[in-house]
Amino acid sequence: MPAPLTLRLQAVNHALFAKNRKLARSENRVGRVAVTVLICATLGLVATSLIWAWSSVQVVELQYQISQAKEIQKQHRELHEKLLIEYANLTGASRLEKLAEKYGMLPPEPSQIVRVP
Repeated sequence: MPAPLTLRLQAVNHALFAKNRKLARSENRVGRVAVTVLICATLGLVATSLIWAWSSVQVVELQYQISQAKEIQKQHRELHEKLLIEYANLTGASRLEKLAEKYGMLPPEPSQIVRVP
């Protein structure tokens, strides 16, 4: 081929490829943006799912702890009631009179009684 024809074909070839490259670059930009948006959306969905699962686990764990605390509170109330009954029995007037007689004590004189306002 003659040299000028080769140069012309190279110039035409260069012009065609240059146009194709421009189109390919713009398509790559759109494709890259789409891929980036898709990746961000996927990461957001995964993060949201993980946070939701973690919060659900925390709710279950806290409900379990609350039920345990309620059970302990119930046991403490029952013990408190039993202790109040025992205290009332131990400080009852009839029991104290029997103990006083057992140890030889006499009823107090009126001057020995102190009234608290």
